[in-house]
Amino acid sequence: MNLKVYKPMEQQTAVEWLVEQIIRKHPIITQFLPNYNFDKEIIEQAKQMEVYQHGLFLHWFIKHYYVETINGMFAFVDATGEEVTVKEIVEYYYNETYGK
Repeated sequence: MNLKVYKPMEQQTAVEWLVEQIIRKHPIITQFLPNYNFDKEIIEQAKQMEVYQHGLFLHWFIKHYYVETINGMFAFVDATGEEVTVKEIVEYYYNETYGK
């Protein structure tokens, strides 16, 4: 997984960002349908799915990693005691959960 890191100017969910980008990059949607608005119920369901997925990740993370002090600094380590980065943890989880 080689994703470009996106840092929004304001806090927003991935779902909110996606809806914003679709509208911004495809203005024809609002041109032909001036009263068009994404179905708020579907957006809310997607946000709930996002929250649920964060919970699943946290549960998985707690089962597979722990914090240890290495050279006076806190670090994440796996079950074998190997130090791992947050990036490695997230990439491993993503690939294990969603495939490449």
